[in-house]
Amino acid sequence: LNKVILAAKLQNGVLNVSKLNAGIGGGQIDAKMTVNAAKQAVTLDLASQNLKLQDLHTPLSTGRGGSMQILNGGNMDIMAELSSTGATYRKLSENLKGQFIAIMGKSEIKTGRLDWFTNNIFSQLLSLLKIDTSKNTNMDVACAVVRSDIKDGKAMFPSGIVFNGSKLKLVSSGSINLVNDKIDFTVSPSLNKLADGNITQALASFI
Repeated sequence: LNKVILAAKLQNGVLNVSKLNAGIGGGQIDAKMTVNAAKQAVTLDLASQNLKLQDLHTPLSTGRGGSMQILNGGNMDIMAELSSTGATYRKLSENLKGQFIAIMGKSEIKTGRLDWFTNNIFSQLLSLLKIDTSKNTNMDVACAVVRSDIKDGKAMFPSGIVFNGSKLKLVSSGSINLVNDKIDFTVSPSLNKLADGNITQALASFI
């Protein structure tokens, strides 16, 4: 974080953060938050501008060890409106509600080797499909969007994950249970170049 500006007031058990501005990841976040001790309630409004994924997470800028790399672009905007009640982390998770949206603009990425796929059913599947994950494939990305509606501790993604790239388009729906960590997703890819043998590798990178 840099150039942090914070304005907060604590009175009668209510913490009111009326302004939180900070530079992060090459961009800026603006947030407001209220914590009410008597009501055990928390609200958070957050918006960002011009964040860069590769600045937020350094390995994405270097591609070190053959991991995914953002060659250019990577600009991302985030918006979140969240609220919850509860005296413990678990209760706050169970009662969380609101919405989260993240949008990544035009970018160029290198998909990487998928080292985390080794020694499991995914690597066996890739082997059967004769896909060599040691090859790096570049992909132009028009945009990527993640939208989640959150209620009662469950993050729902109603066609809320969309990826539009030069070699594939991908739409995903599903849910994440923030209380017990269970996930349930359906992924629907549309391959733009069926003759390209590295497309499934690119798809696997995003799954």
